[in-house]
Amino acid sequence: MANGKQQLKTTPPPPPSFSGQSVQSRTIWQSYAALPARTRLYFSLAITGVALAGIYISDVLEEKLPADIPASTQPPSSSK
Repeated sequence: MANGKQQLKTTPPPPPSFSGQSVQSRTIWQSYAALPARTRLYFSLAITGVALAGIYISDVLEEKLPADIPASTQPPSSSK
């Protein structure tokens, strides 16, 4: 301990404990929070990957198959 200062050792808070509840009585959030941190990370990355793939696929499909615009909603063309 240099210069008479004490170093404080901090430990992370314990994960939420839902061991007192049966699995059937847990909410979705409690079940998610009870998963290990690495599993939650992988689960979140998988959901993000599916969402990004959906956005990309919808953009590609929109370019290949444009929506038909009815004649009544098309803006008037100005011919000069």
